[in-house]
Amino acid sequence: MKLKNLFASLLFVPTFIFAQSFSVETEVENYLQNNSNQLELSQNDFQDYSIYREYESKQTKLKHVFLQQNFSGIPIHKAEIRLHYRADKGWMQTQNSFVSNLEDKQVFSQTSLNQLQAIESACRILEID
Repeated sequence: MKLKNLFASLLFVPTFIFAQSFSVETEVENYLQNNSNQLELSQNDFQDYSIYREYESKQTKLKHVFLQQNFSGIPIHKAEIRLHYRADKGWMQTQNSFVSNLEDKQVFSQTSLNQLQAIESACRILEID
């Protein structure tokens, strides 16, 4: 009987632990929603982002999460937020280079020069004949 009880309880432990686990995506979304004023971002500014790096430091027990801002699924160069989480401290932000008021900006997602034109332009600027 004890063996049956032990076996039955072991079946439910993983479910309980999974239910209590930390969901980075959900927590990041909550952080962005709750701190948009502090970040000086509108809801549209972080509507399209991706988590491009995530890891936990064994020494500091911090979970590091790096966000990349996108426009129509295309990453915006150097537009990122770096967040760090520890259960006893909550979220800490060390970098925010997301583009604010993104919907008001002119964003081009196509190249305006082909490869040959780019080389010719570079040579002209560098005064290379």
